[in-house]
Amino acid sequence: MKKLFITIVLLSFFSACALAVFTFYSLFGVSPEEVIEEPLAIVDSIVDYSQEEEIINGDVVTTTTRVIFGNTDVEMPALSFDHMPEFLHSSTTLVGAAHSDWFFGSPPTILLQTSGGVLITTGILDVERSLVEGEEASFSVVFTFDRPSDSLGLIRIEKKHELTGEQLVFTQPVQFDVGQKAPSFRLFSPDDDTYIESPLTFSGEAVAWYFEGSFPVTLYDSNGNIIAQSYARALDDWMSYEFVPFEGNISFDTPSTATGTLTFSEDNSGDLSESEVEKVVVPVRFR
Repeated sequence: MKKLFITIVLLSFFSACALAVFTFYSLFGVSPEEVIEEPLAIVDSIVDYSQEEEIINGDVVTTTTRVIFGNTDVEMPALSFDHMPEFLHSSTTLVGAAHSDWFFGSPPTILLQTSGGVLITTGILDVERSLVEGEEASFSVVFTFDRPSDSLGLIRIEKKHELTGEQLVFTQPVQFDVGQKAPSFRLFSPDDDTYIESPLTFSGEAVAWYFEGSFPVTLYDSNGNIIAQSYARALDDWMSYEFVPFEGNISFDTPSTATGTLTFSEDNSGDLSESEVEKVVVPVRFR
């Protein structure tokens, strides 16, 4: 009797095992021999933030929680400038907003480059003091630089993400005022409507404006009266058909008018009529 009982128990056990194997095969379409245990894959993770309400000492308190997601396809944290001027000038303050991930840990590197990737200068960053994880923060950046010869440039902001280790890169195209007053003339100094005083130094570059290495420069008051005259002198081969840099200065007595004009004229060797001579007129202010 005892042997019969044991036999029945064993048969029931093996029947249950066979039924389990059949059920597994029916549900998943594979046999147990085909199931290979693979090691757990380690993936990059990103951090998101969720707000939850908790009751602490009878008060409802909103808390910010870090939530880790395993995901290698990470969308770059937001960053943007509020307004970009038509031309970027030295010492102009640019204001923007960015996700706090840009500022936690080591600060980002902010570069100003030419369109060809040549470094012009690095920016000085200022971030608002009330930095909150997971939220946007206001920032400002200032670049100090000499006027570049290229008209196009790029702001490049780089940072290694504190948690994921990914390299974050943001780029913003900019345009420089290279003093292009005419197709063959660029003025570097002075700028339009600048306050000037004697002696005034000017500089720039021009193509085919020179005769014997110079061309005339005239300062007028707002009534059209000549205040002073001088010459811009070439700093390189003036007969070149490329842009040739020039420099010069002009001394003058301060006129009675508050404004005037500084006029640069292509040198006329006698072959051109007055209307054919190319001129560039720059408005100025007197101190």
